[in-house]
Amino acid sequence: EFSRRYPAVGLKLAAGHSRSIARQVAEGELDLGLVGAPPEDKGLILTPLGADRPALAAVPGLAAEIGPPPASAEDLWRWPLILREDGSGTRAAFLAVLGGRSAARSGRLKISAEAEGLDMVAALAQRGLGAAVVSSLLEGHPLFQGLVFMPLGFGGRRRFHLVRRRTGRDSPAAEILSGFLRASARAAGGSAPPPGA
Repeated sequence: EFSRRYPAVGLKLAAGHSRSIARQVAEGELDLGLVGAPPEDKGLILTPLGADRPALAAVPGLAAEIGPPPASAEDLWRWPLILREDGSGTRAAFLAVLGGRSAARSGRLKISAEAEGLDMVAALAQRGLGAAVVSSLLEGHPLFQGLVFMPLGFGGRRRFHLVRRRTGRDSPAAEILSGFLRASARAAGGSAPPPGA
């Protein structure tokens, strides 16, 4: 939609986990970033754009074998899980529901794999290795076609943020894109899906 409205503005997109994107914005490698975990860098300005919840995505056979979707954090202990890499906002939000990183290291979670990037997480889930921990906004995404989606109704919601540097001036193209993203989020009621979440 952005490219259709602004055909003269070229986009160069980079994908990565929240920590990596925030670092690239802070270092001037990227003009803007969309992140699911707020960065600690005080040199960045955060603009809330939307929210989601963690969800599990599993092949129907695994979902039927394990039983009903988890209704509480304790129910998660029976699920083999596929987590994103350290630095991912999705991973951080999920572990926050469970009380932080110590939950992942406690041995109570059955972590069958940790994978770098959404494509790898989806591929492992499609092969039945476990239930992928992903954003609830990805339900219906082509990578997850055929999987049973189970948004986790417990715990809090995670906010997505547009990040940009506090110092310096945005390029005209970055200002246009920033305004477009903010307007799109408002039009969607604050729940615009983030790319590559």
